[in-house]
Amino acid sequence: MPSPARWFTTRAHYLRWDGAARVSERGPVAATPVVMNALAKVPGPDGYWAVGTTSTSASSTALPRIER
Repeated sequence: MPSPARWFTTRAHYLRWDGAARVSERGPVAATPVVMNALAKVPGPDGYWAVGTTSTSASSTALPRIER
C-alpha cells in the first residue's frame, strides 16, 4: 500500500477507462495541496468535474478546488 503522504501532493490522480483498461492520469500542477473528494458528470464535451479542497481537515485556510 502506498504511503499516505503520496496522496497529499499538488496534482490529483485519476483513473480513466480507455475502453479496455483503466489508465492512470494526473491533473494539472497546483500551487496548493490537492485533495479531491468527488466526481460530478457534466453534460457536454467536458465530461466530468472533480471537486475537493486544498486541505485534509476543515480549517480557515482550506479552499474549494474544482478541476474540469
